[in-house]
Amino acid sequence: MKRYITLILVLALIVSMLSTGAVSSSGRIISYDDSEKLTGDADGDGEVTDWDAIMFDRYLAAWPAPVDLSVLDIDRDGEVSDWDAIILARYLAGWDIELDPEPVENRENVFDVWNDSVKPAIGTLKQTILEMTDEGLYVKDARNGSTSGSSGDPYVTLDVAKYSELAGKKEMTGADGSYIVFKLKSENTDGDFEVFTQTPAAGDSCKSTYVHTGMWQYTIVDMTNTTLVQHEKLSTIRIDWASTYIKPTGWMVISEIAFFADKEEAFTYANVPVDPDSCENMTDVVSMPSEGDTKPYLIYENGTVSFTAIDGVNAIEIIPATAGQKITLDLRALASLQGQYPSQKRYLAILIKTVDNAGCTVTFNNYADLTGKLVSVETKGDLTVSETGWQGMFFDLEHLRTDHASMMKITFRLSSLTRNTGRIYLGGVVVSDDINDVLEAVSLPQYKLNSADVSYSDPLAFSILEAPDEDDGISVWFDHPTQKVPKTVVEPTDLSGYTINMAKNESENAQYFVAPSKDMNVSITVDPFDDGNGNTIVPEITYEFYHNIAHEMIPDALLDLKAPISVAAGNSQAFMIRLTTTKDTPAGLYNSVIHVFDADTGKEIKRSPIAVKVYDFALTDETALRTSFALWPSYVSNSYPAGGDGYDSTEWNDVMKNYYEFFFKYRINIMDLPYGLTSSRGVAIMNDARVNTARWSVYDYSAWDDLVNDGYTEKPMWLSKIIYYPGEADEPRTEAHFVALKNAAEKAAAIDPDYRMVIPIERDLELTTAGAITNINKSDWDSVAFVMNYTNIYCPKLDAFTPRELSRRGGATFLQSVAQDNKYGVYYDRVREGVKNGGELWAYICINPTQPYCNWQIDNDGTEAIVSLWQMKQLGVTGMLYWAVDYWNVSYWRTSEPWEHNSKGDGMLIYSGHIQHSLYPVPTIRLELIRDGIEDYQMLTMLGDALGEEAMNDMVSKVCTSVVTYTNNDTYLRAARAQLYEALEAAYNG
Repeated sequence: MKRYITLILVLALIVSMLSTGAVSSSGRIISYDDSEKLTGDADGDGEVTDWDAIMFDRYLAAWPAPVDLSVLDIDRDGEVSDWDAIILARYLAGWDIELDPEPVENRENVFDVWNDSVKPAIGTLKQTILEMTDEGLYVKDARNGSTSGSSGDPYVTLDVAKYSELAGKKEMTGADGSYIVFKLKSENTDGDFEVFTQTPAAGDSCKSTYVHTGMWQYTIVDMTNTTLVQHEKLSTIRIDWASTYIKPTGWMVISEIAFFADKEEAFTYANVPVDPDSCENMTDVVSMPSEGDTKPYLIYENGTVSFTAIDGVNAIEIIPATAGQKITLDLRALASLQGQYPSQKRYLAILIKTVDNAGCTVTFNNYADLTGKLVSVETKGDLTVSETGWQGMFFDLEHLRTDHASMMKITFRLSSLTRNTGRIYLGGVVVSDDINDVLEAVSLPQYKLNSADVSYSDPLAFSILEAPDEDDGISVWFDHPTQKVPKTVVEPTDLSGYTINMAKNESENAQYFVAPSKDMNVSITVDPFDDGNGNTIVPEITYEFYHNIAHEMIPDALLDLKAPISVAAGNSQAFMIRLTTTKDTPAGLYNSVIHVFDADTGKEIKRSPIAVKVYDFALTDETALRTSFALWPSYVSNSYPAGGDGYDSTEWNDVMKNYYEFFFKYRINIMDLPYGLTSSRGVAIMNDARVNTARWSVYDYSAWDDLVNDGYTEKPMWLSKIIYYPGEADEPRTEAHFVALKNAAEKAAAIDPDYRMVIPIERDLELTTAGAITNINKSDWDSVAFVMNYTNIYCPKLDAFTPRELSRRGGATFLQSVAQDNKYGVYYDRVREGVKNGGELWAYICINPTQPYCNWQIDNDGTEAIVSLWQMKQLGVTGMLYWAVDYWNVSYWRTSEPWEHNSKGDGMLIYSGHIQHSLYPVPTIRLELIRDGIEDYQMLTMLGDALGEEAMNDMVSKVCTSVVTYTNNDTYLRAARAQLYEALEAAYNG
């Protein structure tokens, strides 16, 4: 039976059931002893069932419900409250919590004494009034009516060491503070709850969230990545108790502060299961109730809220008092009070219907994982008016990097209301790992992926080999090259073997992981891949270097494997196996074996099977996608010792040539040649089939002068590969930028009427009448039209291609406003018209946009590097610009946080080879994946040439349908790519 247990929600159906005595006892039955009272047995009938929860709810809702209060203080805090009802409901829903735990005998790690005896332990009070009460540490806002967190920063400090001494508690050490659990309640204040160490420094704090329900709640702060836990003795901590929203009457009571070294102990203390999968009643759909009080799960400032049924759907009707209405939906509470638990899924959709509005903007933030750590990035979505149909917002939770996507509080604002009669209906929440599910739920089925027949079975997936000195204390496994696995992940996948799929004249990879149970030095070798007919493919082996990204060790650099690798217990080490075929590599299946050795004993302790299937077609040397990636010579030269000390002088003189030609392996053209375009070596490069793009000097557009001086009497063929890119007008935003662009274009046109010029554009600005540049703040002519008038390569970021109806995708952004769409036309339509008239459509990727858009930063999903190229193929993009591959303004080899500019590896696709004494760069996992995407683009082009555009579009729709609707499932992407190989092999071999 599906249970709907609510805190303050009483169903009319129960009344009729009560009258007949036909209440189902679907809860857990516990043996009953007449001499003892049973915790949770509200009606005293000897068992704990749903009926006890219903009676408890009625009592809390002030109904005349006869209950035995002595058994309802479930958390044993000395009072019967809503929190006790929540625990009871969770227990009946199958959560892995103990209803009647043994009393905690030793509470020395729990700070629960709040009286004058411990008052000296309270230190600084900033903008805070403090009182010691029977309930706990009472804090109140003292900012004289300010309602903005930016106008102040209320906090209170607590001297942990002094408190321990004054309260007779044990002295707390650093390890004791790995997890800090706060029991608190608040009203008229919610938002960030941040704990700092004694001397806060960058990254030396952790956050949680809370909402002002007026009920007791627990928040767990994970302090494992701060210096707080490294202190011998815990000292002062600072608690920022409000920073997002607070009213003048805001207050909070902190009843308990408990310190734990173990995560499971902290979770058990807060009555939260460590593993949500242990819950019996997992659900993908959380429905709204049909009646009751919304207080436990829906928090709002003003306006009215009521229950209703609309279009046959139970919904909560919200009539905001003003635009900007803020609402917090506690999905945990809503689900658990219905006897359910929201599944851990990637996507979340909020079903909404708007009436009498011009639109509704929902802002999604304050997202916390199970530990209470705030991990959200604010994302938004827009709803248009909907008088009859349900719509919805949908969000991707993966980029928030949480361990458990099932524990969530959703804070969103309803804005853009144009009439006082505006109403919003909340109809439910859908969670799923399949983007097609949420697209269907939010009435956007036209963007569903064509996924019906996408599947792939690796014949080696579960194959196991045994080593001569097999060691069960070490784990090994494979994973897809798109999966970025942190160093601390030691749980194997189910891939004990792996098959790489690839074409001729291509490169592909597989990841291999080693995780020992003790500290050890390991080395690996990989046999040549052999097809049994005398043909072999020799693999390249690199090991993955881990970089500290927001306190998590994530792999990026791929270093040559020249010596054994030290791997600590509790960590894994990843290796990348790279294979490269030639046009002449025979098609077929090639097998190999990976050997793992204990480097200290020389014993072979693990073996794993690996194979490659080479399909019977070859990629051309030419690449259909034009690329222009910037390599900054100064960073390269500065990364090596002065004068090339320690390197061969001849090689040192060619270091820039080495770096330039290195990118040929990745089907990427560097923007600037290492020598003059018209020099003998420059001409040789320009005539190379692998080169499709090069830039003439940023400040010198005298192409013809150089050519004439070098003896040319007519245009060389390679001149069609030249682009002009005036950096002084890059991403034009100011009058100076627009003047520079106009001057550069006129200069280039005077020299070469067929000039090709590109300028990246990230926003649409209003200019002056007829384009006369005098004031760019007001006009009837926009910057998009201005740039298109002087360039013929149109180069925006991917968000410029967002379909307007996909504003409901959380985080969607647009190059143009709705007003500009109406005034000038939709951007995509404008540039497609330009392409018809001889222009080219390019795209560029930079620091933003990030999720829900594909990006190439280190902490972005690895699938995005490949999918971004499929998206470009879908859009008709024929060229790609990237601003820097070696923006090395950080010490990126440090194990502490090195990323000092506003990105995680943006503008940095390689590392200096000097780290391994090489005059060639160190590649990254991201560069490998970008190459895979470019090769996929090439194969999609070949598929279109062979079978037609419809076949190509059908293949692309398996992976993406827009810039914000695409797969990010590694296994699914592998299957879709396998289908691309199969389709091309069939097309080329009849």
